[in-house]
Amino acid sequence: MPSAGTPRRCCKRRASSIVSFPICLGFVRRSTVGKEGTGMDKPTATVPVVHLSEAGIHDLGNPLAAPCVEILYSFRLDMLRSQRAEGRTYALIDTGADVSVIAPHLIPPHAQLEKEMPSLSIAGVGTTTVYRVEISFVGSPVAFTTQVARGPVGIGRAYSMIIGRSLLQATRFVYDRRNGISALDIFNSE
Repeated sequence: MPSAGTPRRCCKRRASSIVSFPICLGFVRRSTVGKEGTGMDKPTATVPVVHLSEAGIHDLGNPLAAPCVEILYSFRLDMLRSQRAEGRTYALIDTGADVSVIAPHLIPPHAQLEKEMPSLSIAGVGTTTVYRVEISFVGSPVAFTTQVARGPVGIGRAYSMIIGRSLLQATRFVYDRRNGISALDIFNSE
């Protein structure tokens, strides 16, 4: 079995505990979710996932509704290091995104900037602004300090943030096969 961070050859098929996909995903990481003794067997909290339509209505039966969680966020302000700007919003669960992204209207004017980095998107070459933010899921005592990129999120939608895999790695989906993700198990951020 390949170790964490080891490239996997797409042309070889071997029997292993990792599910093989017909396309090459690049790297295979061992999952510790649900294995006893790994710290991932007992969640600190379980938070509900709501499925929001474009109008922001809870719409569990709609297959196009977006799986979202309600979060609290807190930015440290540049000029007053002891002061924070806080808010509450819905965040889309996006397993296809590496990083978390926040809408520009949620970022306070003097939020502490983490870094600026070059980016490449369908719109062309540009610069991405990254901030350090403290995030907690409503209903969970666990807070995560993470980086979020500033970007156009949820224009015309009920959510203003996207939670990517960098933050989702501290969670586990509770999946209802008929309705999709029904809750997130939250684990300590250690």
